[in-house]
Amino acid sequence: MDVDHSFRVPFHCRQLAPSDVPGWDYSSVPELVILPEDMPPEDARALTDHLQVVQSAAESISSSSSRDEVVQFERCLRQLALDWENYYLPKYPGPFFRVRVADVRAAGGSWNTALMLYDEVLHSLHSPESASFAEFVSAMRARAQNDAEQQALRNGHLRFFQPWKPARQHAKPFSWPILPAAAPDMLAAWRTSTTQRQYLNYNWVQTIQLDQDCLLTSRVRLKRWPFRPTL
Repeated sequence: MDVDHSFRVPFHCRQLAPSDVPGWDYSSVPELVILPEDMPPEDARALTDHLQVVQSAAESISSSSSRDEVVQFERCLRQLALDWENYYLPKYPGPFFRVRVADVRAAGGSWNTALMLYDEVLHSLHSPESASFAEFVSAMRARAQNDAEQQALRNGHLRFFQPWKPARQHAKPFSWPILPAAAPDMLAAWRTSTTQRQYLNYNWVQTIQLDQDCLLTSRVRLKRWPFRPTL
C-alpha cells in the first residue's frame, strides 16, 4: 500500500477519500479544512494524534509487510472512520466532519448515501471557494445516478430465491471495510459460547410458535435444554 505524498487535504487521509472522482479536492474551502471553532483542545489533539498514527502506519506498509502489520493498519483506519461518524459528527454536526463521513461512504462505493451528506454540506457552505465543491457534488450526483441505473439493470436479471442452506454455510461479512474493531473477538466469543445451543433452541421454538406448526407445552424447558439428536 503506497503513500500518496500529493495528498494535501488537512485532517484527512487518502485511504478514506474518493480521490478517484473528478474534482475531489476541497483543500481550498475553509469550512472543510479548518477544525470547528467550538472544538475543545483535547478533541483536536486526539484527532491529530490519530491521524498521525494512521499516516505513520501507512508509510511503513509495503509489499514486504507482514499480515499482522497490514491488519493493524486496517484496524486503525477503520477506527478513524468510525470515530468520524459515531463520535465527532454527532458532537460537531457541521460540514467539517459531515463531508469526511460522506467521503468514507463514497470511498466504500455507497454513492447514494454519500450524495445525501454531500448535498447537506453544499447547502451549508457560504464561502466563494465552495464553487469547486459544487462541481464535485455534481460529478458525484452523476456517478450515483449511473450506479442506481446499473443496479436496476442487474436486478432485472436476478432471481429472488435460492436453495435453502444452513446459516453456518453462508460467508460471514468480515471483508466489510467498516466492521467494528471488535468483530473478530465477537465471532470467537460466539463460537466458544456455552449458551449457543440454548440460543439456537430459543430461535427454533419462537419460529414454531409464530408459524403455529404445532403446540408446544413446555417452551421454557425446550429453550433451556438441547433437543435429542434423534428428533
